[in-house]
Amino acid sequence: MKFLRMIAVAALAAAILSGCKKDKDEDALSLYGTLSFSMPSYVTGGDVYHLVPSDIVKTRGDKDLVGYKFHNPFTKKTDTLRLEGDPASKRPDTYLTISTETVGTYTVSFIAFADGYTSKSASKSIHVVDTVFNAGSISGITFPEDISSFTDPRDGREYPVRSVGGRTWMLRNLSWNGAGQAYRKEEKTGNFFGRFYTWNEALSACPEGWRLPEESDWIELCKAAGAADAADFSDITGVAGSLMGDALFEGSKMWEDWPDVPITNSTGLSFLPLGYATADEDGGYVFEGYDEYSLFWTASPLDDDYAIARYVYVDKNTLFAAPHSKRYFAAPIRCVKD
Repeated sequence: MKFLRMIAVAALAAAILSGCKKDKDEDALSLYGTLSFSMPSYVTGGDVYHLVPSDIVKTRGDKDLVGYKFHNPFTKKTDTLRLEGDPASKRPDTYLTISTETVGTYTVSFIAFADGYTSKSASKSIHVVDTVFNAGSISGITFPEDISSFTDPRDGREYPVRSVGGRTWMLRNLSWNGAGQAYRKEEKTGNFFGRFYTWNEALSACPEGWRLPEESDWIELCKAAGAADAADFSDITGVAGSLMGDALFEGSKMWEDWPDVPITNSTGLSFLPLGYATADEDGGYVFEGYDEYSLFWTASPLDDDYAIARYVYVDKNTLFAAPHSKRYFAAPIRCVKD
């Protein structure tokens, strides 16, 4: 509700400003073109990005230079990069160095302007992230005391691990970038969210000595969590809270609180609500279900086209089972070993 109130206040302020400026701007001309620029949404401190806004002109075909301003959220300054008609610089590009002082969400903005014309602006929200798992942008997960660690020799990433139900489980999603996609195709997110793999990718993604868990592995995990009647390919009630990590992302809770889902993370598996991805024929990915689902592939095929995935939903204390397309569905994975 606080966020909605902020939006309402901002909208009212914008309306007041718009009304005050109406008489002044009603005769102003419109600049031609769409102002935009490109940079990742997830960045880390110390990164440097070359930002190039799209060319804006006064009218179609006009080559007269318009002016540009740039707002740096870290210095909190708005600098003029180019004056209108200034021949000294052909492009109003700039370099942005990401602050190393704090993580959080910031807004980067460009403004194109010319005398007698309504200005145009473009903004982008960026997340400055710390990729150390449970000690950076993701934090707050309480693990059982009897955990150890495993370092993937392929990339040096470290995973907390624990023996549950007679198997050793990784307690965070696999981040190996030899296959799959990072969340929203933002490579930085793969370091702490893990990556999303199709079923065929998932079968061979785990490091040597580890494997994609089968249905039998999930059943033994749930029995260790107290579900004595857990059975293959069935929904297993009363266990989701023992699998979910009560984590924070940038200081905000990832799982919404529900009375029917007591999040204890007693198994240590620390599921996060990162959702899933669907792929198209051209390899494009659409990411869905963030803050609602935590979903993982199993190694158990249903037929030639579908395999079983295990998932939890935010308001249900149940580990569900459902078939998904091996080819057009992508999900995080956990690796296990005997």
